[in-house]
Amino acid sequence: MSPLDEDARPVLVVGLGLAGALMTLALQRRGRTVVVADDGGAVTSRAAAGLVSPINGPRLSRPPRTSEWLAAATALYTDAEARLGERLWYPGPIRRLFRDADQARRWEERRAEPARAVNMGPAEPPGRHPQGLDPHGSGPILGGGRLDVAGLLAAVARERAAAGRLREAVDPGQLEPTPDGVRLGGEDYAAAILCQGWSGAAGPWLAGLPLEPLAGESLGLRLSAGAPAEPLHGAGWLVATGPDSARLGATHHRAVGGEPTAAGREELLAALPGLWSGSSEVVAHFAGTRVAVRDRAPVAGPHPRWPRLAILNGLGGKGALWGPWCAEAVAENLLDGAAVPAEIDPGRFGTVTCA
Repeated sequence: MSPLDEDARPVLVVGLGLAGALMTLALQRRGRTVVVADDGGAVTSRAAAGLVSPINGPRLSRPPRTSEWLAAATALYTDAEARLGERLWYPGPIRRLFRDADQARRWEERRAEPARAVNMGPAEPPGRHPQGLDPHGSGPILGGGRLDVAGLLAAVARERAAAGRLREAVDPGQLEPTPDGVRLGGEDYAAAILCQGWSGAAGPWLAGLPLEPLAGESLGLRLSAGAPAEPLHGAGWLVATGPDSARLGATHHRAVGGEPTAAGREELLAALPGLWSGSSEVVAHFAGTRVAVRDRAPVAGPHPRWPRLAILNGLGGKGALWGPWCAEAVAENLLDGAAVPAEIDPGRFGTVTCA
């Protein structure tokens, strides 16, 4: 018998950033009633590009679970579009612009490895970039795409509000976990999942986890020459958000962010000429604090002490890629009793436990 068998009470999701939206969708796919607690304020996820890239970093890494992450992302995002009635998922290649000849050579060396070849197309000579900003060539990253993160969050909020299942933000300290549920202000829930990102990192249930702040900024641009047809990744990334609009990002600093800075704007605009030419106008400036974890893996699964209180946090800059897989793992643990993979289990830090 699964932990939530014959328990018709709703599940509470605390926080409606990317983690909360993915958790809500994963539970709804399994027929559960979900109540979302959120204040509708600014969240870091709304500043994200939503890139789903199976190849990352200067070493062109492809972790062993990449195929599982991509399968879960494709399934959840496709289901979300059908459930919410909106276009949110844009599968397609991501163009990696080589910074020098050595990087072009490294691309072909990595491509020779079977595990990477499935997500790396052949290196292409200069001229693939529509404006010629690829003097050393480029390569297509295959099998990923882009998620409209802001659109997803807004759509989930509207759908939950229309169903009468969106409530004001709650103080996690007011949650009262029990062996068979979670109580909040006289209301009983079958379970609760904490998805508050950095704002919840100092709360009583996550206080013992090794979470670190990672400040990031991005810019919304209007481009006179139109937007790129496919996401571009070089010194930074540039992703179209409309026919003549794009998102430029992103900065990464180990600090608490939240407010746009002049230094962040300058850093981002300095990267733009290597990605796109022509005049541009900054129409928006986003800032927030991602959550990084000491071992660079998310925290997703049951609280070490209370099995009906779960955590989904620490998605970092890869949230759109591995977030759906993590959300599915939490849902399967709560609903089916399946163990979460050891590398994301909140209890993996040995003597470190949540308060």
